[in-house]
Amino acid sequence: MRLKQIVQNYRDYFVFSGLTVIALLLIFSNQNRQVESVKLWMTGLVGFARHDWARATDYFHLLEENRKLLAENTRLALQNYELQEARLENERLKVMLNFKESVPMELIPAKIIGRREHGLIHSLTLDVGVSDTVRRNMPLIVPSGLVGKIYRVGKNRALAQLLLDRNFRVSAMIQRSRVRGIVSWAGSGFCLLNNVTRRADVQVGDTVVTSGYGEIFPPGLPVGKIAAIDKDPRSLFLKIKVKPSVNFDKIEEVFIIKRYNPESLN
Repeated sequence: MRLKQIVQNYRDYFVFSGLTVIALLLIFSNQNRQVESVKLWMTGLVGFARHDWARATDYFHLLEENRKLLAENTRLALQNYELQEARLENERLKVMLNFKESVPMELIPAKIIGRREHGLIHSLTLDVGVSDTVRRNMPLIVPSGLVGKIYRVGKNRALAQLLLDRNFRVSAMIQRSRVRGIVSWAGSGFCLLNNVTRRADVQVGDTVVTSGYGEIFPPGLPVGKIAAIDKDPRSLFLKIKVKPSVNFDKIEEVFIIKRYNPESLN
């Protein structure tokens, strides 16, 4: 009964479909020239449609492959970058470790996690603090020389004042002639060695080191080299420009001097 009901309901569709199939069979079995032309045209149309479909399929396939290749190239580039960073970090840490083992000082390693350059203030934020036995006024160094000193300490963070800060002062001397002065930041990449008289034994290229006067910096830490000497006849003192020994743009790790033996530095 259900089949009969379906046939009755869709009788017109079945009749139309059957007649369409018969018409197509008659057309393709007919050898008439006009019918042959129609068959050729339909065959060409089907072939053209299949060709375009194949091209469209290939296009989307290539598009997906390109996306995959781009993602893989990006992943490999990031991986290569990470490997280069790891290699450079290992080289830096190797230099730092060798330096730590070669100096008669107790050093606390610290990583720079922030920088501040605002007006006259130049400071670093370090990933160490009171919990690492860091205290105010402890000196900061790297293998190439003096960086600055600690001026504020929290539990796990510390702020360091740099040699680049205009408020920073350090007693220093010329290593060769032992002429003493006070180093301060002048800007434009240079420090000044102040309070050196006109008759002092000073030469371009001389190395300037910390003098050890005061209670903060040990003697002999490299500060920089004399780059220029201005002998103003109207002044009793020389204007001595010093190029810092530390490249502050490139440092990423520093050492904090916790303790040193003054006798071993002499």
